[in-house]
Amino acid sequence: MTFTATRATVQSTVGFDRAEAVDAIVDPSRHHHADELQDLLSMAEFLAPEVRGGRAGAREAAAQIAEWADRDPDLLSEAEQRARAEHHDDSAKILHLAHDLLAA
Repeated sequence: MTFTATRATVQSTVGFDRAEAVDAIVDPSRHHHADELQDLLSMAEFLAPEVRGGRAGAREAAAQIAEWADRDPDLLSEAEQRARAEHHDDSAKILHLAHDLLAA
């Protein structure tokens, strides 16, 4: 079954029907990237106390984050920029370290 949504059909539907209509017009790869980015930011925030725990802990946290991000420097850079914009400095430091580990 193929579903083609238009602006009119999305506006006229409600509840689950509306959600299905919106899903039909949303680019799933963009949604997936946003989910990955949010997950990466959450992980960095969870590991942020490692920055205060010393260099070894921060490097281990950065290595884990780099691995989780599939060693994608662009994703790490985007996450670092967003963490800084949201004033999560320790998270941004870990993400920066992860990016540096990939560059080395």
